[in-house]
Amino acid sequence: MAFDSQFIHWPTVASFVEYLTSVPRPAWCTGLTNHNTYRPNEYQWRGIASMRTMQAAYVAKGWTSGPHLFLAAQSPNHATQGIWQMTPITHQGTHAGECNAHYLGIESVGDFNARPPTELQYNLLIAVNRAILKHWNIPYTSVNVHNECMPGRTCPGKYLTGDQIRASLVPPAWAARCIGLPIYQRADHTGALAGYLATGDQVVIDDLSNGHLADHRGFVDIKGLDAL
Repeated sequence: MAFDSQFIHWPTVASFVEYLTSVPRPAWCTGLTNHNTYRPNEYQWRGIASMRTMQAAYVAKGWTSGPHLFLAAQSPNHATQGIWQMTPITHQGTHAGECNAHYLGIESVGDFNARPPTELQYNLLIAVNRAILKHWNIPYTSVNVHNECMPGRTCPGKYLTGDQIRASLVPPAWAARCIGLPIYQRADHTGALAGYLATGDQVVIDDLSNGHLADHRGFVDIKGLDAL
């Protein structure tokens, strides 16, 4: 059986998100599993050449698919940085034992058993996880790491844990508190009620000194929300 791969390179998170918005979540995917590549690390990363080398290693193991995404926040050649796809994100992959059936595999390029992720590496990991959670409507509690799927494994290393990643993905407290706030047609509340904020709604900051947020529907009273 042929190896299931489709190499795609997104140089930025924005370009990946643009693609992601056009891809509905596959029914099998209910969570995300994070890994580190160990080898190649960020100093050895060569983009498409590294992707092909890793695929050949998976084929030699008898695998018919691999992890889905490889996150290269740093590399010797700036042109090879970004987000790389191996097995299509809509197909089940091979990366973490029992988690293969329901989890998308995300590899961060680096060796996090030797040293912690750099700020660039960690920020890219969180940004990609957060984008997938948002667009595929997956809760942050459904994010894990390799050794949580397969106890005894070291991946993703002693300097990166599932608890750490999930803590970084917890939605801000103020976002939860804003859900259901009423929206008025006028800032002084004399206008008609235009509706309520819903989960995932975004508003544009108008002037916090007057205690209002403005969006296309009207004005949201945020007085008393000290978290802002």
